[in-house]
Formats: sequence, C-alpha cells, structure tokens
Amino acid sequence: MKATCLELAPFAEKLMITCANSVASKRAWSAMNYIHSKSQNSLSAKVVDKLLFIYINIRALRKLNNYEPSDDELLAMEDKLMGWA
Repeated sequence: MKATCLELAPFAEKLMITCANSVASKRAWSAMNYIHSKSQNSLSAKVVDKLLFIYINIRALRKLNNYEPSDDELLAMEDKLMGWA
C-alpha cells in the first residue's frame, strides 16, 4: 500500500509512536480537563487548544526562567492569541 497524502505522513508517524500512557499526555489531558470544565463546556475546541497552549507554555516558562507573569500579562497573551487585541 502506497501513501497518498505525504503532508500527513510526519504527523501520522508521531501519532503512532506516542505512548498514550506517557506522563506528558496525562499532563496534557489533565490541563485540558482543567480548562474545559463543566462550567466552561461551551468553549470551542479551537479556544480550548489556544488556552491549553498558553497554560502549558506558561508552566514551562515558570520552570525554566523562574518567571511569574502578572494577571495583566496573561490576559494580554490570551487576547493576542485569540485575535482580540
């Protein structure tokens, strides 16, 4: 069987070798559940993905640089990512 969609091949390969029980995937699912809770279940998948991106990367910045963004900085990042700014 020959692949007919070469653009998706790298993504498919990564998807197939990712362990579903890995710590990273569990953290990602936990963060998604935190963001997309019962009180916020009307959020679209696109909005949840963007908020998850902010959440995960802020945590990484905090660990790497001992960086603690202010509430105003977090809101500005969210607005920029959502296209509201």
